[in-house]
Amino acid sequence: MSSFEHVNIEDMLQKIVQIMTKCYDVHNVFVFFGDTEKGLGKIRINTGVFAEFKIDHNVEKFIMEEVSKKQKTVIVNIMETQNVFFKDKISDKISTLILIPLKYAGDLFGIIGVAGGKNEKLVEGEKLCFLESFVDMIAAVLSKTSKVAYNKEKEIKELRQVVEKYFQVFYMSPNAIALLNSDETFTEVNPSFTLILGFAKEEAIGKSMKDLRIWVNLDDRERIRQMLAESNKTQNIELPLHKKDGEVIYAQIIVRKGTLQGKMCYLVVARDISMQVAAKAKQDMQEEELILSRNKLATAATLASIGPWEYDTKKEIFEFSDEFYALYGTNSVREGKFMGFADYIREFIHPEDVWMFSGEKEILSLALPDNSTVPDIIHRIIRRDGEVRTVLVRRRFIRDADGNMIKAYGTNQDITERIRIEEEQLKQANIIKHMAYYDSLTGLPNRNNLNEWLSEHMDTSKHNGAIGTVFLFDLDQLKMVNDAYGHSFGDRVITNVSARLVDVFGVETFIARIGGDEFIIILPGEYTKEQIEIKAQKAIESISKKQEYLDMSMHVTVSVGIAHYPKDGDTVEEIIKNVENAMYKAKKMGEIVGDFIIKKCKSQLTKKYD
Repeated sequence: MSSFEHVNIEDMLQKIVQIMTKCYDVHNVFVFFGDTEKGLGKIRINTGVFAEFKIDHNVEKFIMEEVSKKQKTVIVNIMETQNVFFKDKISDKISTLILIPLKYAGDLFGIIGVAGGKNEKLVEGEKLCFLESFVDMIAAVLSKTSKVAYNKEKEIKELRQVVEKYFQVFYMSPNAIALLNSDETFTEVNPSFTLILGFAKEEAIGKSMKDLRIWVNLDDRERIRQMLAESNKTQNIELPLHKKDGEVIYAQIIVRKGTLQGKMCYLVVARDISMQVAAKAKQDMQEEELILSRNKLATAATLASIGPWEYDTKKEIFEFSDEFYALYGTNSVREGKFMGFADYIREFIHPEDVWMFSGEKEILSLALPDNSTVPDIIHRIIRRDGEVRTVLVRRRFIRDADGNMIKAYGTNQDITERIRIEEEQLKQANIIKHMAYYDSLTGLPNRNNLNEWLSEHMDTSKHNGAIGTVFLFDLDQLKMVNDAYGHSFGDRVITNVSARLVDVFGVETFIARIGGDEFIIILPGEYTKEQIEIKAQKAIESISKKQEYLDMSMHVTVSVGIAHYPKDGDTVEEIIKNVENAMYKAKKMGEIVGDFIIKKCKSQLTKKYD
């Protein structure tokens, strides 16, 4: 089963349901993901009446069959349905069920259900149309998000030997790595083990996981013990752990069975995913210690997709292993075990990133002080198969017994997938934010955006004495247009009106669509009555110009309310209330209402005939 990294789909669904509740006034919602044709799936979130009872397989089957047959929105009258189980389950709670399909690229992958209570008004007409449009927009995001999986098995290669070489990789890993005997006692731990869990090496060696009391939940201990008892397949699990000081972290645990000096052992890797930042391990061991201990742990490189390397500062050549070459889609038979600095740059470094290595040769040969480090490097490589990947390079320096630097050790780690997931997460966050603050039809700011923008602006005006004017334009015949010619014509009218308002007031002016037929314009600064009158009159005249669509043409009338801040209100709620009152008065009087009166343009609705 796949797991997600950086993406919490439940949080995303919560935000989407919140938007639906706030913008469309729906409170009974469920979201279903699955294969509707095969009848397989899962309810991912439910609110309102759907949270009060269990939606079992019979109900899910009925829902899937209804939508699969029609491939469009289905409205179910609960009392008229033939599904007796479904009727008996919720007929006392709701009267109508609206099932909106989640489709992307022609594929039906889920359903959003909205229910109307016994005494609630049914979502219908224009409101239902907007709700369907909203679901269509989020379908693309949910389709991609529900498929983002992080397959750790691809990064983990088969462990073959435990004590051979690459001692430094074990100690440089940012993950906590430990070797356990067959009796589950620790025989070796790396510095990151101490950094992440707080237990010193001396405290862990010879003790078991139970002795360290790292489990938050007792069931997790049994799950780990079961993993250790299973076959040679790599085991992967996520669970909470206790640090030595009692702090709880969340870690990704990978367990692999192997052998050490002919005896069975277990390699355990714990990655701290609660902070998404891996601890850096320092490598200050002498070359003599490295050689003596080189046969302790051999598989950390393959577990983390890390390729270790050595650089001889005197001969100025690299020594690469097959694990290193695997990152580059090749091997030591083809490339040779040794390679010069210039040859490596020419063969593998992306041409646009060569500049990063302008001083690298000097850094690798530089006699740095003890315990000193150099910044890590992130750059692109070109594999032998032509694929471009991104690697993280880390280096450490080794001295001989006399203090002279003799070699540089380092690792290259492929972080391409990590970068891609982070970019996708940011992209999805921006999409959700745009959906919450901008009108999907016109692209103008919506009411949420207006409230925040106006609140900040009015707070500023309280301190510096700034003033401004608020216009509220309400289209008079939009419902008649929708009823007579359909919502597609009405949508065309709305988009034309929004474009004309932008043309009159300018692209820098804050213009928001706050309802089906309402627009608010804010003009900061001081204006005379004549200037405001001219602006309002220009907008009315522009809106009233003939609009054409297919074989129809029409003229739109508009009612305008005007208010000034802080005179007519020094809070968002007060100024919006007053400008709405002015607009309603204008609608009754057939005039613009504010500090002055302008007769509004008369209009007519006509249809052309060929």
